Amino acid sequence: MLYAVALSEIKGVGPAYFKKLLDFFKTPENVFQASFTDLLSIVPQKVAREISKKDFRKAEKILKMAERHRIGITFYGEEDYPERLLNIHLPPPVLYVRGNIKSVDRAKGVGIVGTRKPSQYGIRVASEFSKRLAEHNIAIISGGAYGIDTFALRGAVENGGYAVAVLGNGLINPYPASNKWLFRKIVEKGGAVISEFPPEAKPARENFPRRNRIISALSDIVLVVEAGEKSGSLITAAWAAEQNIDVYAIPGPITSETSKGTNLLIKEGAKMALGVDDILYELGETPENVQTTLTLTEDEKKVFDMLSDEPVHIDSLSQKLKVEVFHLIPLLFSLELKGAVRQLPGKYYVKESSL
Repeated sequence: MLYAVALSEIKGVGPAYFKKLLDFFKTPENVFQASFTDLLSIVPQKVAREISKKDFRKAEKILKMAERHRIGITFYGEEDYPERLLNIHLPPPVLYVRGNIKSVDRAKGVGIVGTRKPSQYGIRVASEFSKRLAEHNIAIISGGAYGIDTFALRGAVENGGYAVAVLGNGLINPYPASNKWLFRKIVEKGGAVISEFPPEAKPARENFPRRNRIISALSDIVLVVEAGEKSGSLITAAWAAEQNIDVYAIPGPITSETSKGTNLLIKEGAKMALGVDDILYELGETPENVQTTLTLTEDEKKVFDMLSDEPVHIDSLSQKLKVEVFHLIPLLFSLELKGAVRQLPGKYYVKESSL
């Protein structure tokens, strides 16, 4: 482990050169034992010179720090390293881990990302999607930032799901500090909090776009819930597209700043998610695979009780319930997210399950 950490900390050895060096020399130790001439066949002269110095002091300090704080370490090519990361363009050289990262290769996973300043609509969507996916044993991967990331990870943890938080800084002082309790719960519930940055690394603006490639690579699908036009979530979606991972987006009002990014993704070819079932079907799951107890508000229950296996038009529901259509729409959407009803073409609705 010493050689891997030392190599990753050498200036000029980023993810690309680390991968090339290990693909050629097979182990980090072999890299440090290689001749200057052999190193020059892979890296520039300046980098080869730094490797040849064999200075392990910084790596030794990092290893002691990781051990003291009970942080695990794995590196590209090692047995514990996630298989999902092996073949991406820029695999992280070293991963610092708290918790169980092994299950990320065994579980189907959805990366849920979005704005740090979500609307109530975005919060509800992220929470409900995460909850239902967790009930189907689908892993939730996110960045651990304020907003959508937090509600997505929380939805998984609170419903017994496997969650992975990918941070843009070191694990000793995770960012944001207000989510320390959430990161602790993720680990306690069998999930993982990971970072490619050393334990004491501070959060830096350039770290977050870089960590987004890990979120997408660990996922089978990336779902963008709410995002502005210049949101970092769109970077995650771009990484997913490069990695041949399907991108889904939640549509929103065209007047909403936090829906401009998601609506743009849909316009440019991302798949539209109108309910959790869209994601479940894409992953080969069906709502019948799991039985859940529905928790409905009083207004939702009134709407739910009006439905059956026979399609009912929204106008008929409006007349029967004596509720305006514009009041019905958010209730029906919430019921769709909870897997209670399904919308058919032409604004017809049917009951999906029973209380």
